[in-house]
Amino acid sequence: MFKTQNSKIIFIAMYLFSSLIYFFYFSTFFSYGDVSRYLNSEDSQIYNSFSTAFTINYFSFWVSILSSYGLFFSNLLFTSFLLFKLLHKLPGSLMLIFLIPGVTLWISTPSKESLIFQSTALLILLRQYDPYHLIKIIFLYFLYQYKPHLAVVSIPFMILMQFTDGGKRDVMILFITITFLFFALLGYFNFLHPYIDNLLNIIGYHFSYYANTGVNDPLVGQYSFFQNIPEGLYRTWFIIYPNELGNYGVYVNYIFFESIFILGLIFYIFFNYFNKASVSQKIIILLFLVSISVAVYPFMIYNLGSAWRYKVSFLTYIVLAFYFFNQVNEGKIATE
Repeated sequence: MFKTQNSKIIFIAMYLFSSLIYFFYFSTFFSYGDVSRYLNSEDSQIYNSFSTAFTINYFSFWVSILSSYGLFFSNLLFTSFLLFKLLHKLPGSLMLIFLIPGVTLWISTPSKESLIFQSTALLILLRQYDPYHLIKIIFLYFLYQYKPHLAVVSIPFMILMQFTDGGKRDVMILFITITFLFFALLGYFNFLHPYIDNLLNIIGYHFSYYANTGVNDPLVGQYSFFQNIPEGLYRTWFIIYPNELGNYGVYVNYIFFESIFILGLIFYIFFNYFNKASVSQKIIILLFLVSISVAVYPFMIYNLGSAWRYKVSFLTYIVLAFYFFNQVNEGKIATE
């Protein structure tokens, strides 16, 4: 799939065309709150969040040079260029992720998700020019500042994937990993739960104040972060329950079915491209997917639109997971 030059050009043409269609079509169902701020160069000083302030300043710089329309189309073209280059590095079925409407929409428009995708793609494409891992270190530092909840999961994952190869030491690495998770859980219940539970409430306040589109009322109280994990994981992956279909509009119904397709594609990728991984690596990949789901669910449980948008981070990181698996198991699998 997408092995020939013509097929790669067709892929990019489909991406470009669908990006414009999705952007204007979905705008009839909801407003692009964050994207509008970036395109209109809103004052970044009113935001305490580093990621929001950085994103506004970054895109404002380009708006001052290119104009809002210029920024939109240059961001779209840059993303298209990166996708074209990734077609030479990653399997075609993996690249199908980026033709899914929700993914196409949010990585093509000026957004935080677009910046995460672009930085991840550059990390993959510049790997051969990074013998001392400087680009990787810069990427991880940027990720830590920009999306610390993603970095907390990604950094251990990258380290573990680097040191597991199916050998005898994998047992010790897995033992250390599971022990660390156990003590992290113990630390939450004994020391950290007031701070983490309060963070969940603060995020909820942010969405209720700025977005006012919440559809879910998480449990509030002691250990609320832990108690809301089952609900949060479901909302993260499927957005709504089947019995809620029809309650929030056509596009939300579509998101539910898109989510099912995405999950099916993820399982296909896992069983087809991680089948040669060692048992320890498969366990680490599964732990990674669960951990990153837990890390981001507070941002997705309160708001339908945010849940749809934040899911792009998952899919970008599945590409990252494949990349680091392939890096460790160089030559074991084909990339086409």
